[in-house]
Amino acid sequence: MASSSSFSPSAPAISSQSWKYDVFLSFTGEDTRKTFVDHLYTALENQGIYAFKDDETLPQGNSIRPSLLKAIEESQIAVVIFSENYADSSWCLDELVHIMECKKTKCQIVMPIFYEVDPSEVRKQKRKYGEAFDNHELENKKKIKSWRQAFVDDPWGWLSAPREQSRKYHEALAKHELENKAKVESWRKALVDASNISGWDPKHVANGYLSLFLHFLFLNYMHEAKVIKEIVDHISHSLQRVIPSTNGNLIGITARVQGLKSDLRIGSGGVHMVGIWGVGGGGKTTLASSVYDEISSNFDGFCFVENIREESISKNGLEKLQEKILYGILKRRQVQVGRVEEGKRMIMSRLCHRKVLIVLDDVNCIEQLKALAGSHDWFGEGSRIIITTRDVHLLNIHKVDVIHEITLLKNVEAMDLFCKHAPRGDKRIEDYELLSKEVVYYAGGLPLALTVLGCFLCDKGINEWRSALARLKKIPDTNIVEKLKISFDGLQKDEKELFLDIACFYRGQYKNEGIMAMLDACGFHPVIGIEVLRQKALITISRNGRFDMHDLVQDMGHHIVRGEHPSNPGKHSRIWKKEDVVKICAMDATTELDMIEAIRFEDNSYGSVKLVPPIVVNMKNLRWIDWRGNLATPFPTKFPSVELCCLRLDGVSHKQLWEGYKHLPSLKVMELYGLKNLIKTPDFDGLPNLERFILNGSPYIEEIHPPIQRLKVMELYGLENLIKTPDFDGLPNLERFILHNSLHIEEIHPSIRRLENLIFLCIDDCPSLKIFPPVTQLNKLMTFLLSDCPKIVKLQQQNMSNLPHLHLDNSGKEVASCKKNSTNFSVTCLACGDTEVKKSGDDFIDVEECCLEEPFLPHSNMNHHTMLQFFSRGLRNLHLWYCNLGDKEIRSAVWDLPNLEKLNLSGNNFSQLNFSLFQLPRLKWLNVSRCEKLVELSELPSSIAVLRADWCTSLESLGDVSNCKLLWSLSLCKNKLGTLVGDILLDSMLQGIALEGHFVSVTLDHQKIPKRFAGRLFRGETFTLHLPHDWYNDFSGFLICIVTHMKSPYVDIIIKQQPDEDPPFELMQESNEYDGKTIFIGYVSFGSLRQTSLVTSPYNIISFSLHRGYVCSLEAESYIGAELVPRVNKGDQVQTTKVAADCSEFWDNEREDRSTFTLKHDSQSSIKILWQPYFCLQKVVVKVGVHNDREKRRAMKAAISLAGVESLAMNMHDKKMTLIGDIDPVDAVRKLRKICNAELVTAGPAKEMVEIEFPFTVADLVKDAVKGLP
Repeated sequence: MASSSSFSPSAPAISSQSWKYDVFLSFTGEDTRKTFVDHLYTALENQGIYAFKDDETLPQGNSIRPSLLKAIEESQIAVVIFSENYADSSWCLDELVHIMECKKTKCQIVMPIFYEVDPSEVRKQKRKYGEAFDNHELENKKKIKSWRQAFVDDPWGWLSAPREQSRKYHEALAKHELENKAKVESWRKALVDASNISGWDPKHVANGYLSLFLHFLFLNYMHEAKVIKEIVDHISHSLQRVIPSTNGNLIGITARVQGLKSDLRIGSGGVHMVGIWGVGGGGKTTLASSVYDEISSNFDGFCFVENIREESISKNGLEKLQEKILYGILKRRQVQVGRVEEGKRMIMSRLCHRKVLIVLDDVNCIEQLKALAGSHDWFGEGSRIIITTRDVHLLNIHKVDVIHEITLLKNVEAMDLFCKHAPRGDKRIEDYELLSKEVVYYAGGLPLALTVLGCFLCDKGINEWRSALARLKKIPDTNIVEKLKISFDGLQKDEKELFLDIACFYRGQYKNEGIMAMLDACGFHPVIGIEVLRQKALITISRNGRFDMHDLVQDMGHHIVRGEHPSNPGKHSRIWKKEDVVKICAMDATTELDMIEAIRFEDNSYGSVKLVPPIVVNMKNLRWIDWRGNLATPFPTKFPSVELCCLRLDGVSHKQLWEGYKHLPSLKVMELYGLKNLIKTPDFDGLPNLERFILNGSPYIEEIHPPIQRLKVMELYGLENLIKTPDFDGLPNLERFILHNSLHIEEIHPSIRRLENLIFLCIDDCPSLKIFPPVTQLNKLMTFLLSDCPKIVKLQQQNMSNLPHLHLDNSGKEVASCKKNSTNFSVTCLACGDTEVKKSGDDFIDVEECCLEEPFLPHSNMNHHTMLQFFSRGLRNLHLWYCNLGDKEIRSAVWDLPNLEKLNLSGNNFSQLNFSLFQLPRLKWLNVSRCEKLVELSELPSSIAVLRADWCTSLESLGDVSNCKLLWSLSLCKNKLGTLVGDILLDSMLQGIALEGHFVSVTLDHQKIPKRFAGRLFRGETFTLHLPHDWYNDFSGFLICIVTHMKSPYVDIIIKQQPDEDPPFELMQESNEYDGKTIFIGYVSFGSLRQTSLVTSPYNIISFSLHRGYVCSLEAESYIGAELVPRVNKGDQVQTTKVAADCSEFWDNEREDRSTFTLKHDSQSSIKILWQPYFCLQKVVVKVGVHNDREKRRAMKAAISLAGVESLAMNMHDKKMTLIGDIDPVDAVRKLRKICNAELVTAGPAKEMVEIEFPFTVADLVKDAVKGLP
């Protein structure tokens, strides 16, 4: 009986051999040659299908020619047409035997057609087929008999005994007889096997059930032309499965295909939708196509729907796309969809039981997804839906199973791709080497750009290359721009404007409050708009919070702004290039400049720019000005003001911005920096909608014009002659007020106490300030900083409910505490420098009355008795770094703190902790780094989870940590501990049941590498660990060891299926190869990932990839290795879970440590963990007394000479220098004081690095030194 399955699933995957013919036609000539076969052959030719049809006729019984056998072997598909007399031809039967052999050995597809015969006749050799075999057997018997008789008669006299046959001839005849019988049996078997292959069923045709996968064909009941069309369509469909992919030689495709196949989880059950997301031209369609070609043979049906974005906007576009899916899978041309809803029902009802593969390419609208693949239950078990899009938001709201972000080409891959299309094939001619690198850098790993530019330059000479590259820097390639512009065209109007502003003005700048305020002032709704741009892969936000985008995407934005007038900036909407500003200034004063909406200039080196203020009169739609340089004249009275939203000036030397009253109804942001000659602020009465006002560096300003009610932010810096603050009653909406470096102000206006909406208040460096009014109504205040105001005698704070952050530093001799009845007073961070906190009565005793969680006492002059008065028994976090605490002071400072969880004693002078840490039963975090006199750290409480003891250069002894079941983060660098400490510590930390739910992160000196990794580390920055069978039950987790010069590295850990090809590893042989490097050891337990897909997914590898952090050493050679840790306890899961939960609770509450191990991604295809091991980098902020660029440069050169400095930055607005590195804060301040006044502001882990406006790296200063700068 014929199989009921379709052709496709039963057909084996086609081998990768090269086929000569698409189809071989096996038939008997007398029945079908001039009728059905000729018609079928012609139809195949018309479809471009290359078919072999033997037109020669041999007499019945002759053997098949070798050329026919070869033709069979070289054909992808064999079509066997069983007709009434097929079995009469031994030639045809020999063909069939060879065809069935090729099906077995060469994965050839066999399609039987039963032409006017019943399949059972073929299978059981009945009627004509039975008669034919009777004839073949009779013929064979006659042949043997005639041979025997010939030997007996011996008419030629060959035999010496004519009447007697010799043994030799008898055996030969017997052998021939057996061979003939075997051949007949092989014919019979071939007929049975062929008739069991899915074909066309005459009974189904008779009953009118023709469909794509009809079982057999009976031509008597159908019009021959229609049947032939069905057959040709099916052959064409089958050939699509076996056509070799054209993507096999694509650069970098193999690893990317492997990654996508892993996300698709081929072979597993269920229906999976996977979205491929990324920038235009990044290779999404190519990747989807490559995977489609490779896996389509595993499905009952498949369809690749291209250009959905374009097709869907045509008339009845979605309906046609639905028809394409139905026909592509069902192969029914008569399928017609009248309405989208009808198409949905048809797809769901007809595909819900089929295992299908569908690719939806270039989707840009959720309605497209709802119409074409609305839900998982539309498709049968095992189906896979691949969606390519530039908008990740569509994938999120459609709830796809996995979002696969496209990876751009690496440098080597990019060069290979470019050279593939560039001149002289893949040969890198020396003359073109440098220019090729320029092109590759310009393309930024974008495959589209590399291909377009390679094809364009393929027949060009070297001079033409140079010219083309010079032009590209000004005018991007049109083909690339149009492809990238598709994403831009799909944006809303305000999103387009937002993107163009970021592309022209803000790329590389921090996404901070100021920029967000400017974008919001322009009406661009940046909070949601920036997320939309990110989801559409037009912009990214870097790890340190800066706006970024692909270079070519930015070029596309610039191209849009320049429009059809690239050489006429007067026709551009945005001006940001110096040369364009110069051109505008050179224009006639009557030139209309209505197109210009925003202008930025950052240099005063061009003399012609002095004409800008007069020329702005013609910019009637100007909404944004950012001018950083001098102007020859103030802004004219008549300059356009209706649309102006943002005004930012820096370095302008005029005494006033404009004369008299100026009405700017739309202005919301005004920022004025370095206006050193400014004598008065603008009249705020003309700025009714101003919300943000910043004035920095205007020493002649004595008072601020009464501001307006809408103002939310006021920041005043460097107003040295300011004598009074504004009346705050006129600022009911003020949320943020900063007053910094005002030398002569003596009093803050008392109305500040009534700012009910104030959230942030900072008064800093006001040495003459004497009176600060009680702030009794600031119920929303979250942060209060009062610093360097030494003349304030007393600060009485009452009724400040829920104040989270209070910072008092060098501001008065006494700050009275709250009274006992102030039950709502809550301070989570109190920093006291030279300010004395005075205790009264029973204050700070009961934690329910007052909770001081985090007092910082840096470089304090307070004695230990004062500290004892100050500390509450409810204290949780205490920082006493660099307080000059010796052995005597340390004991009395912290002896009665039962709730203490975090203790920072770094930078002090004690030699041992003269109190028992067991007195601190809840202590979880301890830092004794840079306690250079510390000799021993003998005991640690069992509650300890994090220990930092770096640069304890006298440390010789460390207590037993085996009882510290929660200890997971440990750093011990630069000490006198023995070389075996690594083994001892690691073994101790990996003991006990906590191992099942634990993370571990250890940082050690290079000489303390554990023996378990000695000689087992490999040179490089990647490593793959293969998981054995039943790994989850046999192993508790895995260890990773890194030896590197990198500072602040991070590691991507990915647990997944189907390994990538392992890179060539070079084993580290000698210990001196890692001298001077730091050792980072990490442990991740499988139990800690029990809530992820780890248990349910068949993962078989763990890959590790080491990356440089934001601080890098010039020497960055690294070694890496990993191993599995055998499971210790397989029982007692209840206790394990409890311990793990306790650890997790602590990690989640610690700002600087909770990011050590971060789960970044969890899906059925992979788990991604980010490991950021601790390194003892410090971020030290020092306030320096510099007043000009020369003094700044001297201070920075002094700072860079400090030992351990990796990078530094200087902010001239607040005179603060930020140093990052392995730095001693006290030593840094001491050396800087030789150059200028210097005061330590703060020090802490470098992971908490803040945004810095003027960054200078080490390389910048070295470069300047070479140039001979002062």
